[in-house]
Amino acid sequence: MAKTKTYLEMKKKMTVSKELMAEAKEFAKVKKLITNALKAEPKTVPEVAEMLSMPSSEVLYWMMTMRKYEAIVEIGRADEDGYYKYTLVKRGK
Repeated sequence: MAKTKTYLEMKKKMTVSKELMAEAKEFAKVKKLITNALKAEPKTVPEVAEMLSMPSSEVLYWMMTMRKYEAIVEIGRADEDGYYKYTLVKRGK
């Protein structure tokens, strides 16, 4: 008869890679910075990048991740350079 594994035995084998943990920590840090940057008023990716002294490509990656998970949304139409302004999503409590 096969032995049934207990929850604790299975939990010992479940691990999260160090790379994934590092990525999650980085996302939490950058998300907080972007959130603080967007609190006062909506901004474009280049505006946020300049404010945070980060490359636009990196800010774009993190802001699109936030958009995917509905933490921010674009508003209005794109400006003359083709950039949308983004604002925080208001969550009801």
